[in-house]
Amino acid sequence: FAKQTQAWQVAFDALKKAVNKHLWCKDRNAYADALLEDGSQSKVSSMPSNAALCLYGAANPKRSKLLAQRMAMGPQGGLVDFGSPLGVFYITELYDRLGMAKELFAIITEHWGEMVLQGDSCGWEQFKKGLAPGAYWPTRSRCHPCSAVVLKYLTRWVLGIQQHQAGWKSFSVKPRNTGINIQRVWGSIPTPQGLIRVSWSGDNDKIKKICVESPAGCKQA
Repeated sequence: FAKQTQAWQVAFDALKKAVNKHLWCKDRNAYADALLEDGSQSKVSSMPSNAALCLYGAANPKRSKLLAQRMAMGPQGGLVDFGSPLGVFYITELYDRLGMAKELFAIITEHWGEMVLQGDSCGWEQFKKGLAPGAYWPTRSRCHPCSAVVLKYLTRWVLGIQQHQAGWKSFSVKPRNTGINIQRVWGSIPTPQGLIRVSWSGDNDKIKKICVESPAGCKQA
């Protein structure tokens, strides 16, 4: 696959160069969302579009960090806000990659927390933000797959399970600080050998007791 790899790398480099040449806006210090028919840049620079370009390598690490910090400021950062789990996915993925746990879980607490407060056990298609206070129907769909991505972060950061070898042959359990006072957590991960079960209790992210159960063939590192 060496030739294919090289060809795709050449294509990626060309695309990255074009994105930075045509979509980067010096006045806004951000990427424009699109080019218009006349070749001019769109006046919109949104959080999801900029996060996606950072996530997929168009922006260099320094620029990615600066843009992520602006996103964490909300609309005050000068970028158009997100409105749905699909849009926020790129932002949460970027925060996850950069280790911005508190910013990541601030989003989860606000928006997925609202779903829980509404009494729902499924994720929504659209966030409540922007709707009038007391709106009867807070979203387009109250059962939408895009919202399920939050489980990834709960598993990695809160439950603390990380895979080190394919098939979960090797894994570690290390809950990390999310900026939230969590007192008790329990959950499980399916593997080809069976379930890995983890539970822990603590205060202010200080673990007091942790219990890990794993099937034969899954070794805790």
